[in-house]
Amino acid sequence: MRRSNFITKLSLARGNYHGLLAVIFLVIQLAFVPLSLAKNIALDKSIPLNKKYLEPNKADIILGDVDAKNTVIEYFSLTCLHCALFYEKLFPQIKKEFIDTGKIRWIKRPFVTDQRALNAGLLLECKKQNTEDYTKFLSILLSKQEVWATGKNYMDILKNIAKLSGMTSEKIDACLVNNELAKQITEESVAASRNLGIKATPSFFLNADFIANGLTAEVLNDLLSKSVLKNE
Repeated sequence: MRRSNFITKLSLARGNYHGLLAVIFLVIQLAFVPLSLAKNIALDKSIPLNKKYLEPNKADIILGDVDAKNTVIEYFSLTCLHCALFYEKLFPQIKKEFIDTGKIRWIKRPFVTDQRALNAGLLLECKKQNTEDYTKFLSILLSKQEVWATGKNYMDILKNIAKLSGMTSEKIDACLVNNELAKQITEESVAASRNLGIKATPSFFLNADFIANGLTAEVLNDLLSKSVLKNE
């Protein structure tokens, strides 16, 4: 069965976000290129993209200058090991060289890959009122991923992490039972899979083009030197 038809049939259960999760579980293949990236990484313009989904929207968390001439959109999963490693090992240098200097605005979008990622994502979404709180909590979830993402009592661990970040028990419970928000998050992940061809996390798009194989500060420097990035 073609993937597009497969998604369409499974998506008929739109009233139940667990049905949408099933779409992602069965469609997404989480094989990913190692972080020791090859030098010949480039933009892949061969992938047909519905670029409407690569336009910034009101729900996005934007890091850096909102008016920067270049945009990177990152799709990440909170239970993805490569996402945690990227955030810990590679992102700080990218932030220092490109985001903090105003060359790039960075948009992070969650991509649900399993039930644990969804539950953690619900708690993270409840931090969206403040970008600083959101990024701090995101950093904690990714740095502590090994602790909560694999444990049998992961919900208790997640709740404790949320409490330590300043959330009340009432707020935590309200976030976790917000079925409308859960449905929205999973629908957005399904839409990203359908329209952007995302098969792995993290996935990156620079100025609406897919970055093949991954992203480092060196890659961005290379693209800048080739005038792929727009200069001031």
